[in-house]
Amino acid sequence: MRRARAMAQPVAGSDFLMRHVADDLVLRLSTVMRSFDDAVVLNAADRQIGEVLRSTGKVGRLLESAQDIAFANEQIDLIATHDALPFAHESLNLMVSPLTMQFV
Repeated sequence: MRRARAMAQPVAGSDFLMRHVADDLVLRLSTVMRSFDDAVVLNAADRQIGEVLRSTGKVGRLLESAQDIAFANEQIDLIATHDALPFAHESLNLMVSPLTMQFV
């Protein structure tokens, strides 16, 4: 409930941690000498991670998913839980799930 309320009424600068994660992903991908034709961002509350992945020029088709419709915005491509991902075996080259471990 708190998360849904926070997402509905964002406060300037409250996305500092996700911005840090996005910058870290760009840094990590800068050392990889390949491209990724099919990628997915799990738990994408907004398009921030997807935008930085696209900016690297290393990602082709990118899907962004949310676990719950309550946390998705109109720009999210699909709703999927980690327990039941709708992707065929070996159909993705890159999958990122920013900040997922913070809930474990």
